[in-house]
This record gives sequence, C-alpha cells and structure tokens, in this order.
Amino acid sequence: MKRILTAAILLVFVFSLFGCSSKPAAKEETGGVSRPEPVAQLSPADVDPGRQKNSGNTSDLWYPDSGNGSYFYLRSSPEFTITFVNGTEKKTFNCSATDDKHLIPEGEGAFDIVFYDAFNCYDFESKEWYTRGNVNKTKAAFAGRTLANTKDSENLYIFNADGTVTEKYKGAEYTGSWKLTAETVIVFTFANDKYDYTFDIDMNSAGTIIGFSQRGGREFRFIT
Repeated sequence: MKRILTAAILLVFVFSLFGCSSKPAAKEETGGVSRPEPVAQLSPADVDPGRQKNSGNTSDLWYPDSGNGSYFYLRSSPEFTITFVNGTEKKTFNCSATDDKHLIPEGEGAFDIVFYDAFNCYDFESKEWYTRGNVNKTKAAFAGRTLANTKDSENLYIFNADGTVTEKYKGAEYTGSWKLTAETVIVFTFANDKYDYTFDIDMNSAGTIIGFSQRGGREFRFIT
C-alpha cells in the first residue's frame, strides 16, 4: 500500500513539472513556425512598400503564415493605404500610424499591425504573422555576381562574398554596403557619398531576377 501511495505522489509531482509548463513569453508558435514576440520595432512610415507596379498595386505582397491564399499590400503615396485581398474580394482602407508605431484604420476596418522589421509584421486583430519576399533567395541571386550598366560597360557592380559591393566606374573602384529595404528594393551606401543609391530590382515575367534599375536613371543586368 505504501509503495502505491509513493508512486501516486511521484506521478503528481512529474505532471506538475511537465504537464503545466508554458511556452516562453518571448516566443509565439504560429503555424509550426517559432516567431519572436510581436512588437513594433519599425514605424509604418519607414516601411518601403516596394516597387510600384501600377497605380493600384505594388509588387510586394505580404502573405500570412497560415497560407490561406490571402495577402495584403501597402501604398504610401499619395496617401497611406492598405489593401487586403482574399480570392476575388478586395478591400482598401485609409490608415495611419499611432505614436507607438501601430498601423490602424482611420475609419472602418479591423486591423492593428506592427512591423517587426522590413519583412515581417503581425496583426493583433487576426492574430496572424505576415511575411513578404524571401530575403535569402534574393541575396543568393546577387551573391558573387557582377552586373553592368546597359549603356556603359565600364560601370559595374560586383557583389562580394563578405556581403559588400564594389562599384567600378571608368577605372576607379568604390566599396560599399548593400541591403534590401523591400522585396523589390535594394539600397547601396558608399563611404565617399553623402547619400544612398536606391534601385528597384527587376524581374522577368517568370519572376526571375534579371538586374536592377536606379529610379529615373541607370539599368544594370547580370554579366556573370
């Protein structure tokens, strides 16, 4: 009898340790993917919506972790709007950013979005994480490659293995850094300049990256 009682006490103790454990507060499990705590680290006003595809859309689409086929896209000019698309249903809302960096509707609408970074955001209304683009895939498309100006073969951009970029222009070389600010936007920074160079990433009809174009200026295409 004493052995049975002792075993029962041990079982209760084990369940108290493991059966009632909780997940770390800093993580959230969403669709089998471990996500960080959804906090606003980037102001909506600082999120580049991506390359403008036409007057009503951008090529940067944000998809939920649930993979239900819906998505949304942003537009920041001439006014700040967000458009949700679900099948044939499409709804656009005017929106604004709160002082604590939440993106909310100005009138009707149910969303409360915070941007963890330029590629991940969370909607407190739908309890959904959204992601745009594939950063690693885009970086891999440029790694170790050389692109040339379509109108000046002496103007090259060489992407180095260490994540830097070298620009060659008529015999001179300039080393800088590059980063993606959107799925379709790449920015170069050179120490000798007082400003950044912003380029739109160009893709063909199949969605394959073929180069990039400076807004209102030069076009570059892969040569290696």
